[in-house]
Amino acid sequence: MFATQYQPQGRTLFLVPAKAERLLAAAAPHLRPLLAFLLGTGARLSEALELEWRDVDLEGGRAIFWRTKNGKRRVAELPPRVTASLSALPNREGRVFLSRSGRPYADTERQWGGQIKVGWRGAVRRAELNPNLTPHCLRHTWATWHYALKCDLLRLKQDGGWGSVALVDRYAHLMPAGHEAAIREFLGLEGKLRVVA
Repeated sequence: MFATQYQPQGRTLFLVPAKAERLLAAAAPHLRPLLAFLLGTGARLSEALELEWRDVDLEGGRAIFWRTKNGKRRVAELPPRVTASLSALPNREGRVFLSRSGRPYADTERQWGGQIKVGWRGAVRRAELNPNLTPHCLRHTWATWHYALKCDLLRLKQDGGWGSVALVDRYAHLMPAGHEAAIREFLGLEGKLRVVA
């Protein structure tokens, strides 16, 4: 007898590129680079907030996450829009993303986006998006976009740091057809899909 893993069948919330643009436009200036980073890399909020500049290679277009949910180091490719956004940040030491006060985010309230909840709620409200969206939905968005562009579940599993293909299968075919060019434009890929071997 084999035990099967229970997978809840809920609606996976994600954004199409036009709504992601609205979210960024509605966000406070100090949150925009963070939200662009989440959309462009699939990082969990805690991974992004703990990211140190020493683990970011702007020239090479990558960031390394050391403290991940599954405990394994993960390297994220930085699309051109994310690289440009990070390049504009004035601070280049310590944590990459800082609060409005210019200090690192506290390690409290690590679940449910508690570190940025006020700014997040305001941005979602101003952008007139689904109030049920959470910062983690940006990881769902990244995964949905990744599959729409690459159609490769194994690559998505690896790039996102999931433990099995079954966990990423829900992102296949979520994005309605026809958004690929808008995704590439949002990420700054200018019509070219950058393939990294």
